[in-house]
Amino acid sequence: MRKQLVLMVFLVASYKNLSAQSSENQLNFSYMLVGQLRVSDAWSIHADVQEVNYEALGHFSQFITRIGMNYHLSDGSMFTAGAGYIRSVPFENDSNDLSSNELRLWQDARLRNNFGRLRISHRYRFEERWIKRQEDIRFAFRVRYLILFSIPLNHQEVQPGTWSLTGFDEVFVNVPALVLSLNRISGGLSYQLNQSASLQVAYQYSTGNGDINQRIQTGLFWRPDFRKPDKTR
Repeated sequence: MRKQLVLMVFLVASYKNLSAQSSENQLNFSYMLVGQLRVSDAWSIHADVQEVNYEALGHFSQFITRIGMNYHLSDGSMFTAGAGYIRSVPFENDSNDLSSNELRLWQDARLRNNFGRLRISHRYRFEERWIKRQEDIRFAFRVRYLILFSIPLNHQEVQPGTWSLTGFDEVFVNVPALVLSLNRISGGLSYQLNQSASLQVAYQYSTGNGDINQRIQTGLFWRPDFRKPDKTR
């Protein structure tokens, strides 16, 4: 496993020199910690924190944290409601004049299907957003749809030591204008560390409002199961 971790670190470090680009290219670096704590057959707790930088190890761009409750209708369907806080700073200005603070409520539904080794997931999300810039606060509502796939490469099923190819496409639509504000496409590799944790490195390309954004995303996903042994699937 040590060799695989070294490879992951190398992939992230190899992009460091790319960060010395102009703001037009918008190459960012994102670091995530995502947790889903299963407490019963029906319920689990979602929590995640993410920092985005304009450079590999500096020049702060955005901080995101979310917490929510998941209701598992079945093994392949889940409903979630939660809240989040987001602070954003534009590339050109590190002062508070152009930065924003956002309080966000969100609800989503997820459906998952397996086709042999291929796993496909759909997520439908609604977001109520209160965005504050200086003394001005505005409300915004948007809808997001994500389709995600993953397929194990060196095992028939995901188990410790499995490499998986992952990817997704997500669209953001502002309501009530029904304007497509953002489209994100991503592809990467995931490595299953143990039964409950995995590490992922991905490249993300997004367009919206006339801007193009590229991102190298590194995430640690932790999904412990606190159900009693006889309840564990």
